[in-house]
Amino acid sequence: ARLLRLQRPRNAGWVILGGNELAQELALLLRASNRDVVLIDTNATATMIAEKRGLRVIFGNGLEERTLLRAEIDTRFGAIGLTGNEEVNLLFLQKARRLGGLRHTLCAISSTEGGVTPRMVRSEGGELLFGRTHDVALWSERLRLKRARLGHFRLVEEPGKDNNKMDVPDIVSNSQVLPLAVSVGEVFNPVSRPLDLHEGMELVLLIRKERDADVVAELSQHGWQELQPDPKPDTISGEADTSVNGAAAAQG
Repeated sequence: ARLLRLQRPRNAGWVILGGNELAQELALLLRASNRDVVLIDTNATATMIAEKRGLRVIFGNGLEERTLLRAEIDTRFGAIGLTGNEEVNLLFLQKARRLGGLRHTLCAISSTEGGVTPRMVRSEGGELLFGRTHDVALWSERLRLKRARLGHFRLVEEPGKDNNKMDVPDIVSNSQVLPLAVSVGEVFNPVSRPLDLHEGMELVLLIRKERDADVVAELSQHGWQELQPDPKPDTISGEADTSVNGAAAAQG
């Protein structure tokens, strides 16, 4: 197969379970870094809107083997469970690791009071998406109502020796900002752990508009400078006709 150039690709982007507004925003951001992304959801409205935004979507149950095979799970770099249902997200990670042999699996958890805990995610070999719990339905609703925006920041000051790691919500209120992705070289990957800080690294956040000025000011005090917004229309959150009926299209 290798000699005939018929060998299937490896590490070819991400599979995301979920078609809600938050999942779409993350998918657009990853795609802007030239990463192939496919979304899976059973919500017809969500899949239609995602397709209108230029995203590849599979309408189906992400816990079924045939759906994961359609998503070419065995060729992917990683998988992300990003519905509002934590149990479904964790099951998806288990399926992705078993069928695809994936090493990079991320799971969104909205609350530590639910049935799924960060320890359970890690015991399955996964990582916590966004680095800690964040309410998927709440952030999807904010995007739907245009009450959140993307912010692209660069670290312009080298951190001190005692501040070489950062969990973004420790700087600004956990309910006001959500760290989406961080640059690794020229490629953005989802945030899933405290960040090893170095001058020039870039970070993309979702910011609650009501606290926009406060968030930007706090980040500035820690050496982060906001860059100009990306002019590409499909990476701008809250564009017209891109809402999903309901707070979040969660599977299961």
